[in-house]
Amino acid sequence: MVKLYIVNDAYLDLRFNKEIDLKTNYKTKTILCVPIKDAKGKSFGVIQAINKKEGLFSNEDEEIMEIFSTQASSVLTNTLVIEENYIYINLCKGILNLSHDLHNCRKVYLFVEICEEHLKSLWRTNKAIIWIMNEGKLVHYSSEKSVREVRDLTIGIIGKTIKDKILLAYNNLSNCVIYNKLVDLDSGLTVITFPILNDNNEIISIGQMEYPDVLDTVTNLPKNSDIEIVNYFSNQVMYWLKNYYFK
Repeated sequence: MVKLYIVNDAYLDLRFNKEIDLKTNYKTKTILCVPIKDAKGKSFGVIQAINKKEGLFSNEDEEIMEIFSTQASSVLTNTLVIEENYIYINLCKGILNLSHDLHNCRKVYLFVEICEEHLKSLWRTNKAIIWIMNEGKLVHYSSEKSVREVRDLTIGIIGKTIKDKILLAYNNLSNCVIYNKLVDLDSGLTVITFPILNDNNEIISIGQMEYPDVLDTVTNLPKNSDIEIVNYFSNQVMYWLKNYYFK
C-alpha cells in the first residue's frame, strides 16, 4: 500500500522546509506527496504536487497520484536496469582491454602499473594499488628500480584480507581500527580490498582500490555485478603472475 502525505497548510507543518520558498520567492500552501517504490516495497523516489489551483487535494487526486506513482516506478525501474546493464558491459570491456594490454607485458613493474591504471580507469577513481606476495613478504613495484617491501603480513586491511582470503570493504577508513598507512591506501572514499588466489587457493597478490559506489547496507559489500568484475580482474592478474612471475 502506497502511503500518501497531504499537507493543507505547509507553514503549519513542522516537517516543511521554508528555505526553498525564501530563495525562490514562492509561497507553498498545499502539498500532496507520494513515495515511488520498487517491487519489494523499498522507496527509491518521491513525487510531490504543490499548490492545487483550486481548493485542497481530494481523494480523486490521491487515486491519480497512486496510479502515477505506480507507472513512474515501472518506467524508472526499467531505466535503472538498462543503465546498470550498460555500465556492466563497459566494465567487461575494460577487463578485455586489460587482457590486451597485459598480453605482451613481461616486466613486473609494468604489469603493476598497467593493473593499477586499469583499476582506476574501471572505477573512475584516483587510487589503486597491487601488492605481490613474494617469499613471505608483500612487494610493490612502482618503477623498475623502486620496490617497496613489507614483511609484516598481519597489519592493516591488507593483513586481514591475507588472513581471511575474502573481499573486504570499508566506507570510512578514518573509523577503521585495523587501517594501517604502511600498507593501506590513504583515501576519504570507500575502499575495497581483495585477494588474488592461485590454483591452490594460495594468496599471490592483493588488490586495493577506491570504490565510488555505495555499499550494500546488509552485506556491507559492493553490488554483486561489481564483485564479478573484481573477480574477472583477479583472474587476469593471477594468469599473468602464474605464467610470467612465479614460473
